[in-house]
Amino acid sequence: MNSVGTDNVPALVAARNYYGADMAAFSIPASEHSTATAGGRDGELEFMRAYLAAYPTGAISAVADSYDLWHFLNVILGKELRKEILERDGVLVVRPDSGDPVEIVPEVIEALMVKFGFDYTETGYKILNPKVRVIQGDGVDQASILKIMDAMMDRGLAIGNVVFGMGGGLHHSLRRRTDVL
Repeated sequence: MNSVGTDNVPALVAARNYYGADMAAFSIPASEHSTATAGGRDGELEFMRAYLAAYPTGAISAVADSYDLWHFLNVILGKELRKEILERDGVLVVRPDSGDPVEIVPEVIEALMVKFGFDYTETGYKILNPKVRVIQGDGVDQASILKIMDAMMDRGLAIGNVVFGMGGGLHHSLRRRTDVL
């Protein structure tokens, strides 16, 4: 598995210096718990409104579990900011950061489908409205990614609904072998 998305700036510099790559990968604006919680629980909606306004185009990622994941999905995104999200020239990538990813990822996708709609792929799996997607980076490795994808397929959800990242666990892990499941 690989992608052209990263927040690893030193790796981009190395790719340029050693391989002559113009731009080996890209990053997107991504909110963090420290910024999402700066205004307190009552400020979460206004933070998201300002965040969407600050980045009116392109892909952006928003941490979703600062206080209450389901309130964030169903009320803040799915009700209060639904119109702004659907009218944006870009995609909002929702980042749940807690719970068991094998359970949470399909549940988040299904909650977003209720609020934003979905279509079907050519193979019959449900795919979210193109204005929203999910990213899971916390608590995943190659083995858990496969489990998440199996859980999604069991529920009829297209793999294209989610992107995966590698959080600090990969960086801090004592087991550095990433080629072994």
